[in-house]
Amino acid sequence: MHTIKFRGKSISTGEWAYGHYYESLLNGDHIIIEEMFSEHISVDPKTVGQYIGVKDKNAKKIYKGDIVKWDDGSAGRYWRVAQVVYVPGFWRFEIIPGKSINCFKDGQTGAFDGGSFMYLPNTSAHNNVMEVIGNIHDNKNLLTQ
Repeated sequence: MHTIKFRGKSISTGEWAYGHYYESLLNGDHIIIEEMFSEHISVDPKTVGQYIGVKDKNAKKIYKGDIVKWDDGSAGRYWRVAQVVYVPGFWRFEIIPGKSINCFKDGQTGAFDGGSFMYLPNTSAHNNVMEVIGNIHDNKNLLTQ
């Protein structure tokens, strides 16, 4: 079981804050508390993402909204770039059209052009081939062709 942790961009500084997240019932602020009894940081709710319990090959925690690249272990032949999303009940990688190459779709190889997805890989088998290369808030250019 992993610690439930969130991140969000500070409204005042634009820097990422990591920790516990809540929405204030008093004023509707979205808050990250980095440690118990530390300063409350107001964050942009559009940037809040939960840690999914998986680290990449560089031991970096993967959060909702991250953009990851991974190789399936066949000497670089198959790599994918995807956005981490949550759908009720599970995490998945939503393949970014035009950014993934040599992925099979309908028996064909080449640039992947669908809006498909892959379920979160088994962490023990795949975390050594995944790498966080950005996120949807700071690296929008990675989402386009």
